[in-house]
Amino acid sequence: MAADGETVRAAGAAEATRVAQVIRASFAEYRGVLEPPSGALALDAAGARRLMTIGGFRVCESEGRIVACVFHKTNDDNVYLGRLGVLPAVRGRGLGTLLVAEVEALAATVGRDRVRLGARLVLPRNRAFFEGLGYREGDLPVSEEAARTTLALPVYPELTPEQLEYVARSVLEFVNDA
Repeated sequence: MAADGETVRAAGAAEATRVAQVIRASFAEYRGVLEPPSGALALDAAGARRLMTIGGFRVCESEGRIVACVFHKTNDDNVYLGRLGVLPAVRGRGLGTLLVAEVEALAATVGRDRVRLGARLVLPRNRAFFEGLGYREGDLPVSEEAARTTLALPVYPELTPEQLEYVARSVLEFVNDA
């Protein structure tokens, strides 16, 4: 049980539509911003049900409604965590932290000492969130590999015009020096 009456539990296949809706709404701010686009934006009920066959979702309910969720999959040496989504209207209440803790507890329950994270580290809020939970370099092999092998420009809704200008100048300097 979370604070303020939220509950966390496993999602059932009958909830795949709502799980997919929560994930798409949680990632909507990145539509047209990320390249390549997040697969979360295209997740539908059938896709959520497919994920449930290879792993599962933990959901957080508030007032009887699913408002946050996370995908998890048990592997040979870890539990994978991905598609962490919290509806914008309920962010800042610790629900993402709560769901990560649920997956970490699940990992311990199934005898895995590692959680492998799938997150876009080029998004400063993602990096800050997971570092705030104690994750460090080497803890995020999937994300770190993507960061090493993918060019990702930091362009997202929260950037100020000055920050966008800095990004543009930096790219031009790099191209001109190459």
